[in-house]
Amino acid sequence: MIPTELERRKLSKLHPILQTKLSYVIIRANGKGLPARLFEGYRTYKRSDYLYSLGRTLPGIIVTNAKGGYSRHNFALAGDIVFFVNGRWTWDYRLPWDRLGAIGKEAGLTWGGDWKSNDRPHFQYTAGISRTLSRQLYKEGGLEAVWEVVTENYLEES
Repeated sequence: MIPTELERRKLSKLHPILQTKLSYVIIRANGKGLPARLFEGYRTYKRSDYLYSLGRTLPGIIVTNAKGGYSRHNFALAGDIVFFVNGRWTWDYRLPWDRLGAIGKEAGLTWGGDWKSNDRPHFQYTAGISRTLSRQLYKEGGLEAVWEVVTENYLEES
């Protein structure tokens, strides 16, 4: 299954290299019978701060450990791919997250399911730049500055 129109709009806000890699994950996962979709990609600092407050200062459950500026989503370098079963998003731990993670790693992405904090839907591509450098570049020149360094590093890796 190819990405939906909504997914294409979400993908279009991400770094082009990540767009390609996440599209591969979605197509490959669905081809293997894993009903996965892009739930969220680029996230503003304000949205990150809101999500961080859930379960802490606002009612709800904790959904992220990253405040604005500390998430790869803020730099359009991350996407959350979630299972979409019977017309509904599901984060059910019994689903084959490891298979989804393996596809993401096959595409050259870092998978949050390998982390101690275990963020199974999370996939990112940073080309080795740190969050500190991402924040600095963003402050100096916005997403364009971050993306330029990611692209340069990618080309050097290739």
